[in-house]
Amino acid sequence: MLPADDDAVLFFSPVAQEPFISDRLGSDLRLQGQSGNDLGARMHNAFSWTFRQGYKRAVLIGSDSPNIDQKLIPYAFAALEKKELVIGPSNDGGYYLIGLRRPRPELFENMTWSVDSVYRETLRRARAAKLAITTLAEKTDIDAIDDLRRVWRMHRAGEIRLGKRTKQILQIIFASKTFIVSS
Repeated sequence: MLPADDDAVLFFSPVAQEPFISDRLGSDLRLQGQSGNDLGARMHNAFSWTFRQGYKRAVLIGSDSPNIDQKLIPYAFAALEKKELVIGPSNDGGYYLIGLRRPRPELFENMTWSVDSVYRETLRRARAAKLAITTLAEKTDIDAIDDLRRVWRMHRAGEIRLGKRTKQILQIIFASKTFIVSS
């Protein structure tokens, strides 16, 4: 039997955190530890694992884009019915979503990550591989405290909508006017 079309799997790291994550998110979400030495290897391995499970389409979404609309996910999967790649650029030059119909290691190998050219380089590689591409609307991405502040300002100005939990957490953070940032 093939997996259901609407299955969700949370890939996480470090693997030792599974009990912590499971306790907080519940047992109805499938958890899978990430493997790989860099972001590209982890994403490629997530796609490879997903397709080995029998899925025909897979979409990876970053956890640092707070304004992803729920309608976007079904749209991304529908795009994969006709195209081989769906990708959503983020405002920092990366991407917040990538979807494939089969593993494509050339999109992830030997990539310089966390730079403003990741999205452009991924498109260049996809075109070189002659992949049919669907591009989604640009979304906001949070990598640093200044990004978090910008997202909060955009939300308060009505420029973006945030999910209920994200909004609650940001209200708590910004009400305190004090930030503790650890690395």
